[in-house]
Amino acid sequence: MNDTSISINYAHAAFVPPVHRPDFVDFLPGLAAAVIGLVLIWRLRGWAVRTAGLALGRLIYRVRPLGADRMPARGGVLLVANHVSYVDAIILSLASPRPVRFLAHEGFFQRPVLGFLLKAVGCIPVSDRRSKDAIRAAVAHLRAGEVVGIFPEGQLTRTGSLLELKRGWELIVRQAGCPVLPVVMDGLWGSIFSFAGGRYFYKWPKRSLGARREVRVAFGECLEPEMVDSLALRQVMSELGAVAFAARPELALPLPVALVRALRRDPWRVQIVDYGMGGRQLRRVELLATAVTLGSNWRQTLAGNRVGVVLPPGIAGAIVNLALIFAGKTPVNLNPTGGSAAFANCVRRAGILTIITAPAVQKRFSDLAWPDDVIDAAAEIDQLSRQQIGAWIAATILLPTGWCERLMLGSAQQVAPGFLLFTSGSSGEPKGVEFSGRNLLTNAAQVAELNLLRRDDVFLCSLPLFHSFGLTVGLLVPLLNGQRIVTTPSPFDYDRIAKAAACGRATTLLATPAFLEGYVRKIPAEAFASLRCIVTGAEKLPADLAVRVFEKFRTPVLEGYGLTEASPGVALSQLDPERGLAASQFQTGHRPGSVGRFVPGLAWRLVDPESARPVAGNEGMLAIRGSNVITSYLGGLAPAERFRDGWFLTGDIVSIDVDGFVRIAGRTSRFSKIGGEMVPHGVVEEAVVARFGSTDTRSDCVLGVDDGAGEELVLLTTRDLDRERLRQELRRAGLPNLWIPRRIIVVEELPILASGKLDLAACLQLAENTAELAAA
Repeated sequence: MNDTSISINYAHAAFVPPVHRPDFVDFLPGLAAAVIGLVLIWRLRGWAVRTAGLALGRLIYRVRPLGADRMPARGGVLLVANHVSYVDAIILSLASPRPVRFLAHEGFFQRPVLGFLLKAVGCIPVSDRRSKDAIRAAVAHLRAGEVVGIFPEGQLTRTGSLLELKRGWELIVRQAGCPVLPVVMDGLWGSIFSFAGGRYFYKWPKRSLGARREVRVAFGECLEPEMVDSLALRQVMSELGAVAFAARPELALPLPVALVRALRRDPWRVQIVDYGMGGRQLRRVELLATAVTLGSNWRQTLAGNRVGVVLPPGIAGAIVNLALIFAGKTPVNLNPTGGSAAFANCVRRAGILTIITAPAVQKRFSDLAWPDDVIDAAAEIDQLSRQQIGAWIAATILLPTGWCERLMLGSAQQVAPGFLLFTSGSSGEPKGVEFSGRNLLTNAAQVAELNLLRRDDVFLCSLPLFHSFGLTVGLLVPLLNGQRIVTTPSPFDYDRIAKAAACGRATTLLATPAFLEGYVRKIPAEAFASLRCIVTGAEKLPADLAVRVFEKFRTPVLEGYGLTEASPGVALSQLDPERGLAASQFQTGHRPGSVGRFVPGLAWRLVDPESARPVAGNEGMLAIRGSNVITSYLGGLAPAERFRDGWFLTGDIVSIDVDGFVRIAGRTSRFSKIGGEMVPHGVVEEAVVARFGSTDTRSDCVLGVDDGAGEELVLLTTRDLDRERLRQELRRAGLPNLWIPRRIIVVEELPILASGKLDLAACLQLAENTAELAAA
């Protein structure tokens, strides 16, 4: 047995294979597989990087393409887009139905990781020293049938507006002979990758974890190379921007819902400080609860859909207007300073049965045709149940959003009321402008989209609520965006304004040029020490006034341009954006003599004043459209001289420079045709001021008066002037003889509206009456 075992062991030992030592040949299959894998990875690195980037982009953004089918299915296309954030290329790649090869600044390629990624996806480097190389490379790819993307601004906007469009894209498209596809992105301003808030990256995201930011990408029609230049492209991009802006889901909210949601954010923040009431403060949650309580009472008791309001800016004015909105009514803030006939006309046309005011206001304007039902706003607010207000405060803090809105608003959510205002009537009978909630929410969002407002800003406003500037910018914008409001009841109460500015630590003053004249003369400089800027509108800002304001208060005056029909913001100047980390290039937000750039989301074009057809140059009558622009006046009136083919004809002659800054030459009604030449009244007035000096108040008005054979220029003035002296001085100023007024009418003072505007209708009536007396 033992022998057998031994023999078996030996047998096994005999079959043990010898030890094999691998040589190089054995490694060849694995080495070949590794090399092939590395080659494939390297060859597919662009696809891998692109796929990973797009996947990451989809996790953060919900991209909504609009009109993406307008991109040609094949052939070279130059895609030109606005430049808002560091993720623009990813957003466009997500929205585009075809892969896009982008041009990028050469400096990005020199950074280790970023440079690898840009090279991997085939970006074209652009160098300031070798720009022709980038142009040749882009042309080659376009001729090869690719889509090439370019950001013609050449840098990220730090103002929120479209900057100058550099000429490089024109060189590329003309050499390549390919179509141009304009594209506009909306929704990226405010993200951490944009300059909103004065910095890139170093800020908290506005959205909660897991909530994707919606971005809309609007594609335009392809443009042939010979049919487009930078100004035409800017105009087309404004139309696309309006389309993308209008698609924002928050603009579809009923106004009462939007106000409730806004005021529930940061509820304990002080919202209004009223220096007409000794500096009384009201927090956001208190404003909401009080207005909801009052609105629930008025929902049952007030007759009619429209209710008149005659109140100054302040706590009572804010509560009453919000309460009417929450009650499903349309507030009609009326102007009591325009005379009894105009007041009665507005009450009649609006169908107003009830007016809410204060006894002091009614006593002051006792000559007005007040209706039988007049409500004392203060008495109504004082009679509210404190327990009911407290219950609404608790509901605001504790209840979910949906429950809170349903309980607070009831049927007002479906009624979706807005506001009704009447225009100033500076050139004729006031027109009724009925704003929808969408109009007002759009304009508030447009103002917020600019790099002008800060969360900690404090607005100082004494503008009346019957003026669209005071209603929208002075009340609704800070309510919706969270800025504090400091109010005084009158823009002429200089002592109270000085106290409100100093004690309230105001950072932004809202005023008109007429009011600024008084502030320069009567308010001490130290009262405005906390101001960061002064925003002015409603009429042209005289250049010398802007200089005097800055010299005294050391605060820049930012001129804007608005129309009641546009809710009202159309263009707005801004402070020059800061420079710093990743923001070394200089950008400007304002320019002397300009009213700033158009607000985002507003489409514009320049048209011929007589035919309303688009013009090719950079000057013409301005036509606008957008979600902030009304489509008809009260009663559905849409006169052809104002509304045509979906556009609102402003009647203003403007020019637009290469940076997008807008200059107002004057209204078409403020031009006279003399000897076949169009004479701008405003230019003649400026020449008079330049030659004879400025005064503390409005002193000069040039008008065109019918003399039976045509128009003649007439100067209404408070100065002691004769025509020969006027002729000599205006000739020295370089004005032609046709531009020199033929008659001078000396008056004690010029008619001024309550808003501070010159009352042109009254001025014309004064001139015509004087001419009739002279003829008699």
